[in-house]
Amino acid sequence: MRDTFGSLAEARYALARQAVAAQPDSPELLFALAEALAARGDHDEYARVFRQAYLRWPSMQPGIADVRTVDEAIALRDATAALIARGVRYAPVLAANAFANGVLGDKAAVSSLTDYDRFFRVVTNAVPHDFAGVDFFGQLGREVKDGLKFYDSPGERAIRQAWRNNRIMESPLPACRAFAAEIHRQVARYIAALPASDDHPFIASCPAAYKIGAWAVVSGSEGHHVAHIHPKAWLSGVYYVVRPEISRETHSNKGWLRVGPPERLDAAQSGWQQRLVEPEPGHLVLMPGYFYHGTEPLGVEQERICIAFDVMPLELSKGARPKRKQKPLGD
Repeated sequence: MRDTFGSLAEARYALARQAVAAQPDSPELLFALAEALAARGDHDEYARVFRQAYLRWPSMQPGIADVRTVDEAIALRDATAALIARGVRYAPVLAANAFANGVLGDKAAVSSLTDYDRFFRVVTNAVPHDFAGVDFFGQLGREVKDGLKFYDSPGERAIRQAWRNNRIMESPLPACRAFAAEIHRQVARYIAALPASDDHPFIASCPAAYKIGAWAVVSGSEGHHVAHIHPKAWLSGVYYVVRPEISRETHSNKGWLRVGPPERLDAAQSGWQQRLVEPEPGHLVLMPGYFYHGTEPLGVEQERICIAFDVMPLELSKGARPKRKQKPLGD
């Protein structure tokens, strides 16, 4: 039986290598070759090829959708652990490793990766100093509505039936400029407060140089986000600008941010805890890019405005989003 599996792995590897030789810049074929190398047990080459593929398509998530059995979860855990051990610590890799460990019931491993006490921050009243005593949120809310684009149900994004302004950090408008400066300041504080040791893959992957990209989201009755990660981000965040009144109702989480396990995992069984954050203007959420998060529709005609952002290693900050059908990973 082992000889049969070994022969199949070798055949798969040979076919993938031949395909990549014909189309060396295809991310799909490079990922297929990486998977074949993992099945073959060649972890050093697997990590090299995976990284090469990911830099071409930095929104691909390894393996989660394919996990249906314990054996498949073990294979995903081992493959992602091999990547992490070799320095390939992108957000989807860490998310997939946490997911696989959650499926296997390894609560300690999941809790270590999703350590809220170490890595999850909610800063209150994060208002730029230049706008103290001024209606900053009102002005920022008006500015982000300049240049909105509606997203219905795009396959490659997590947004549903809401509007986005995709160029917040590039905006010349005063409140947007002040917001950008404040986010840079808050990110620098977050990094400075991290432990000096690199015993955790999130800390070890802190980029020496990074770029921040941000986009505003304006949503109404049906606008929301399905649970997702930010695949290009080392750190991601959300800043709240306008709060819908329904979010203030007792026992209502509508409009709140839910941070926790992906939908296929049970929080108690997996050890993947959950946090809820109220969308109060000035609240700033900072968390690793591999933390799953989402919202639910308001169900009423009220307005919710927030600004999401990614802190991206420079090597991931330039790639264009490929126009391919895939499960939603990022905003």
